[in-house]
Amino acid sequence: MSIQLTQEQNAFMGLFGGLVEVTAFQSLTYCKNATQQGLPFTLNPRVLYRGYPSNMINMGSVTMWQFTACGLIKNFTAGGESRPLTASEEIFAGFGAGVSSAMLCSPLELMMIQQQRKG
Repeated sequence: MSIQLTQEQNAFMGLFGGLVEVTAFQSLTYCKNATQQGLPFTLNPRVLYRGYPSNMINMGSVTMWQFTACGLIKNFTAGGESRPLTASEEIFAGFGAGVSSAMLCSPLELMMIQQQRKG
């Protein structure tokens, strides 16, 4: 999420990052959710990767949205100029992007957890 990238480039970087994150950590996400819900521990990939498609949609779209929103907020904050942002401007842009993604993330996260519980 850079002020130097176009919105399409920010979106692609977010999508790619989200898909890599899900692929790398899906099994750990299952273990975390299983522990919280008192489900049995397993190393069966068919169980560990339950909810993988919805988690890919979730993290891909949410991270894509966050990168795009952060880039838009940074451009707005900088007034269209190509200048380094202050720390508070960077924090504001990241906070705004994170808050704005909650409406997208919450239903998809619930769907992934339900798929992990019920198969």
